[in-house]
Amino acid sequence: MKESDFHKKQLIYRLLVFYSFLIIQSSGSIRVQAQKPEFPPASNLQFNFVTYSVAEGLPNKYVYGFFQDRKNFIWIRTANGLSRYDGIEFQNFLHTSKDSNSIAGNTVLSMCEMPGDLIFIGTSNGLSIWNNRFNKFENWRITNKAIKPGNKIMISSLSLDTQKNLWLNFNGELDVYDSLFNFKFRYTDTEQGKMLKGIVSSEFLFDHQGNMWLMEEKFGLICIEKNSLKITYFNICDDPLYKKQAICGHYLDSSKSVLWYSPWGMGLYRYDLKTKKLKRFVFKDSDVFHAVQRNIINCILPHQHYLLCSSNNGLIVFNTEDESYYVMTHNNNNPFSLPDNGVASMIIDKDKLLWLATDNGICKSNLNKNLFGFYSQELKESDSGLPVEISHFTLFDTQWIIIGTIADGLYSYNLKTHEKKHYFTLLSD
Repeated sequence: MKESDFHKKQLIYRLLVFYSFLIIQSSGSIRVQAQKPEFPPASNLQFNFVTYSVAEGLPNKYVYGFFQDRKNFIWIRTANGLSRYDGIEFQNFLHTSKDSNSIAGNTVLSMCEMPGDLIFIGTSNGLSIWNNRFNKFENWRITNKAIKPGNKIMISSLSLDTQKNLWLNFNGELDVYDSLFNFKFRYTDTEQGKMLKGIVSSEFLFDHQGNMWLMEEKFGLICIEKNSLKITYFNICDDPLYKKQAICGHYLDSSKSVLWYSPWGMGLYRYDLKTKKLKRFVFKDSDVFHAVQRNIINCILPHQHYLLCSSNNGLIVFNTEDESYYVMTHNNNNPFSLPDNGVASMIIDKDKLLWLATDNGICKSNLNKNLFGFYSQELKESDSGLPVEISHFTLFDTQWIIIGTIADGLYSYNLKTHEKKHYFTLLSD
C-alpha cells in the first residue's frame, strides 16, 4: 500500500469513528459486548524512565521529595538545596547567610502553596516564603519570630485545609493561620488538641469531606473533624512492635475509605476505615527480600487497581485486586530503568507524569502510556481474529474512554463500572 493511500485510509477511519460517536450519542448503542476486565498482574507492567541528576543541573544527587505548584513547576527537595524544574532546565536555591531573603535552609522538609502565588517552604532552619509571581523570596512576610529563618527551628509540615487554613507543625506544636497568613490559634493549646503536644508529622491528608488525617509514630492514626476539630484515634496495628516504628509513608484512598501506610521495617498495611479491618503485606523478591520488606518508604495510587510503593531496594508495583506485585530495580544494561534502587519519594503531576526521587537523581515516566495498557488488555483481537489497532482515544463525560481503532470500529470503556461496548461502523473498505 502506498504511503499516501495509508494516510487517506487512516483519515477515513478517523472520520468514521467521529461520526459513529455522534450516531451513538443520538440513537443509542448499535452492538454491545460488556464484560468486567481482568487487570493484568503487576509483573506485566513496565515503566520507561528518563533520568536527571547533577549533570543535568540538580544541586545534589540525593533527592527527598517533590512538589508541584499551580504553574506546573516541579520543585525538587535535595540533600543540599531546593531546585525548580520548568520542563527545560533547573533553577537551584541555596541558603546564603548574608542574604536575609534567600531560602532559610538547604534541607527542605515541606512545601505548601498559598493564595496570592505564595509558596511556603519549611526547612530545618525556619520558614521561607517564595513569591511565584515575581520570582523572589519574601521572608519579610514572616512576623512570628519563632519560625523566622535562621533560628534553627524545624518546620516539619505545612498543609492547607479545605477552608484555606494553613496548618503548621514545628517544635511539637500545631499552629493554624488564615489564608492571609494571620495567626488564628494554636491547636495543641485547645481542649481537643492538647493531647497532640509533641507531635511531629510529615504530611496531612484530607478526605472528600474535608476531615484531616495524619499519622505519627507516637500517636498512630488520627482524624481531626473538619468543623468541630474533634480528634478520633484509630488502632491501626495490634503488633507490639508497631509503637516503636516510625510511619514512613501513607496514602488515603478517600473513595474507598481505605488507608495504606508503611511503618518502618514492617511492610505495607491496608486499613479499612469503615470495617476497621487490617491486613499486612510483606513483599519478598529473591535476593532483596529482607531489604524490600523492611524499607517501604512511600506509597501512591496512580490507578484504582495499582499501588506504587517506594523502597530502599526499588519500586514495588502492587495489584490491589489479586495482590500480585513486582519490584522494579536499576539495570545497568537498560538506560530506561531506575537510576538507583533507593527510591525516597514519588509524585504524579498534572500531566500524568510519575516522578521518582532516588539516591542518584530523579526520573520520570509517562503514566498515560503505561497505565492505558490496563484497558488495552481488553482489546486483544477483533472479530476477524486480528489484533486491534488503536488509532486514538479520548475521555468523555469524566468516566468513559472512547477508543477509535483501525478497521474495527469504536470501543468505549467505563472507568467506574468496567463496562465495555463495541460499536461497528456501517461502511467497509
